[in-house]
Amino acid sequence: MSEISTSDNIRRHDSPAGRFYEHNGIYKPSVTTVISNVITKGKNFERWIGDKGTAEADRIGKEAMERGTRVHLTAESLLNGLPYNITPELIKNHEDEIKMAMGFILWHTNANPEIIGTEKILYHSNHPAAGACDIYCKVGSEHWVVDIKTGNHYNTHQLQLTAYGWLVKDIYGLEELPKIATLRLYAWKGKPKYDWHEYKYADSEWTACNILYNWMGAQEPSRLPDYPDVLTLKTNVAEKLSVKDGAYAVELDSIFNNGDGEPTTADEHNEEYIEDLGNIFRKSGQILRKKKCTQTQHKELVENNKLPKNSIWVSDKKQIEEETENDKR
Repeated sequence: MSEISTSDNIRRHDSPAGRFYEHNGIYKPSVTTVISNVITKGKNFERWIGDKGTAEADRIGKEAMERGTRVHLTAESLLNGLPYNITPELIKNHEDEIKMAMGFILWHTNANPEIIGTEKILYHSNHPAAGACDIYCKVGSEHWVVDIKTGNHYNTHQLQLTAYGWLVKDIYGLEELPKIATLRLYAWKGKPKYDWHEYKYADSEWTACNILYNWMGAQEPSRLPDYPDVLTLKTNVAEKLSVKDGAYAVELDSIFNNGDGEPTTADEHNEEYIEDLGNIFRKSGQILRKKKCTQTQHKELVENNKLPKNSIWVSDKKQIEEETENDKR
């Protein structure tokens, strides 16, 4: 099958040559990378850069990009059922983003979409470029690809959505092309508002963009190193930590007692494991003491005040298995 879903280990790579998506060693430029390399945002935009100066224009552009990222994350969180907490600090520093979120909620109320996916990576072996669409949904019986915008309107949005629409059709096996639109969120005045702009497909123009991009000598990013999924360091955590208020660890290995009498594997609860140990053994100048004993012996030592009440018992899997066998006997 040529269709590729987001679960197939597609990696995004940002480089000086632009943004790329890689799967099985095959790199495809992002849709926006193709467009931005062959089409400018127009004379007005270039004139604005000249008036502001490059440094100031870059600063404003960076702020706008960061705001757009936050608004996109807010929209995705709302679609996932999470609340958007409005604090005095948020009102003071990001009131425009609150208004954008309210505009998004208004659109959702009016459209009542059935969300199929958010921030979906779109990669298909038969397409020249890849990307990630903000929202893929159904409104009634119609399929829609929706891109959230927080800045000005540009004609290039039509090209971007044309590419996304064709990708969605082929990846999801739709009989017809989905409808495409931008949802522009902005700091409205008065009552919550939003701009909805539906586009027609610009197939010839999008094809021309790819021809020009390749004609100009399309670059590929440097190959990504084959990094492992997880990095670990084989060391005795106990010997790296210090003691707080006389807390006493018997033996630290891969399993520890979390306070309820049941040993918990560090692999399954790694963050909790490290956090608990860090809270208990954090007093400089004192080295962690260790004493090998069974869980039953540890309990007796605590009861007889030979170990502090806040000590924990930690053992390895082999010792637990041996104790279990002894208990059965």
